[in-house]
Amino acid sequence: MAWTIKYSDTALKELKKLDKGVAKEIVEYLDDKIAALEDPMTAGKAFSGALATYWRYRVRDMRVICYVDKGEVTVLVLRVGHRSEVYDDEKRIASKIAEDIDSLQNVIQEEKRKKKTAEQENRKDQA
Repeated sequence: MAWTIKYSDTALKELKKLDKGVAKEIVEYLDDKIAALEDPMTAGKAFSGALATYWRYRVRDMRVICYVDKGEVTVLVLRVGHRSEVYDDEKRIASKIAEDIDSLQNVIQEEKRKKKTAEQENRKDQA
């Protein structure tokens, strides 16, 4: 089963701030290793506390905070940062992550709606 990797705006901004080699290594790790897994929760670790519903992956000294949406077969990358900084202010992070998840789920729903509309249009054209 191939998982889709999606990035929040926050994660994209954080990736752009990183050294290009490190950012590339993180993206390749997610695309090549995590997306190919049958269950992305077999790699990485679960959080506890306020971030208990999220998952984290380690790439060198960097941490990637994700939300694994099994229903959509999607790994939503929410935060990327150095291990010494990425966990600062847990409550603020949890709040921002919740906003990012809502935003990304809206994008997924919109993509589904467009796909369904396109399929309906194709059926009308073929009839």
